[in-house]
Amino acid sequence: MVITIIFVLLAIIVIGLLIKFIKSKNYKAIIIMFGIIMIIGLSYFLYTANKEYKIIDSGYISDFDNIIISSIDDYNEFMRDSNEWNKEYKQKISSNKYDEKYFEDKSLALVFISTGNSSNTFKGVDISTDNNILIIKPNIDYGNGVMDNITGKLILVEIDKSITQIEVER
Repeated sequence: MVITIIFVLLAIIVIGLLIKFIKSKNYKAIIIMFGIIMIIGLSYFLYTANKEYKIIDSGYISDFDNIIISSIDDYNEFMRDSNEWNKEYKQKISSNKYDEKYFEDKSLALVFISTGNSSNTFKGVDISTDNNILIIKPNIDYGNGVMDNITGKLILVEIDKSITQIEVER
């Protein structure tokens, strides 16, 4: 949130300067300011761009709490814990990719997205970050207007190590 406010304030200042230079017909300054605006816009876009994610499976999972796995020990413990998840889902996230080297600067977020019932259509998620928070915004077309918790999607998001919290917007 703080970074978003900084980007907005910076954009307002740069646009104000651009207007000033347009009135004075200083075209060299206009081109430079336009370039700065483009860099700010691109930086903000990259900052809020979707992170890598894949849908693990759909279906109802009872008592699943969204989690962040941030070390190889946590990953191995999660995979061994028979009470945490069933074998089918664990096989879908099992990968040699997730080793000690991976967890040096990355983590894994497992997030359950409630999609409602079979008349609703899941169209993916928008993923962004704000400081240390992973923000997940589901894109769901509620065909009949009913939001119930019958089905859902489980997604795996590969995130930077700095992310320590998950927020799912409804």
